[in-house]
Amino acid sequence: MPTNLRMFVNLTDSPETQYCVAVTAPKTYTFLWGDLYTNCWDSTAMQTKLAGTALTKIKEITWQVGTNASNSMPFDFTVSNVKINP
Repeated sequence: MPTNLRMFVNLTDSPETQYCVAVTAPKTYTFLWGDLYTNCWDSTAMQTKLAGTALTKIKEITWQVGTNASNSMPFDFTVSNVKINP
């Protein structure tokens, strides 16, 4: 599993704003909506948490493996049994 994997949530009304959370180890995860925030890859940037009212505006959930300019980043992972609970 890649060491810099993140899960992103994109909303229908603001596609340029992504909310994300780091996935750091191969295990079963449960994320609360308040765990997702903007700029999750940059702790020095302003970060905004995902508001509960945004749940009705979720367009897609995506996963991203971050890049590393000095090393190749091979990855092999499976995402399964995704459930969204309000």
